[in-house]
Amino acid sequence: MFSEAIPAGCVLVDGVSTGRSVAALLQRIGSAGRVFSTLLFLDHLLDAQAVSESSVQWAFRSSDFGGRHFPLEWLLQSPYPPVAVMAADAASGGLVKAYGQTELSAPEARMVQAKSEVVTAFTRAIRLRGLGLLTEAQNQALMRAALDAILGSSLAPAMFPSFIAREKFAPF
Repeated sequence: MFSEAIPAGCVLVDGVSTGRSVAALLQRIGSAGRVFSTLLFLDHLLDAQAVSESSVQWAFRSSDFGGRHFPLEWLLQSPYPPVAVMAADAASGGLVKAYGQTELSAPEARMVQAKSEVVTAFTRAIRLRGLGLLTEAQNQALMRAALDAILGSSLAPAMFPSFIAREKFAPF
């Protein structure tokens, strides 16, 4: 299914990644013409050989920020339950998804939903002000300022016990 849905000549993008799972996917389906790009590459979670073999293109390396990936990981959590099963629907040509159990507690889901609403409001404000497309240098500066604010915040992963449990029992 993925070899059909991810054609040659495309770019796969992940906000924060080690590149391990995408590298394994590309190894199975072939990487001809496919590029994986990530905003922040968690290089400190891979050994030197894995980093050298990685086909990841990144805007920032996590080691540039002292290896503090936890705030980034839980900020990226979705308020929705994870996709458990995915199948192609021949009649419509679309994908049918079945969702599993949510990984978040009710308070965590509310916090993640609030975070999503803040991001939506921010992007709407940029669009409504007619700022248009930013240059690469402007994007880099904006992303660095955002990362500095997130990584330097007083927010603690302890606010998300399900995240802590997942990290503890399913380490990288």
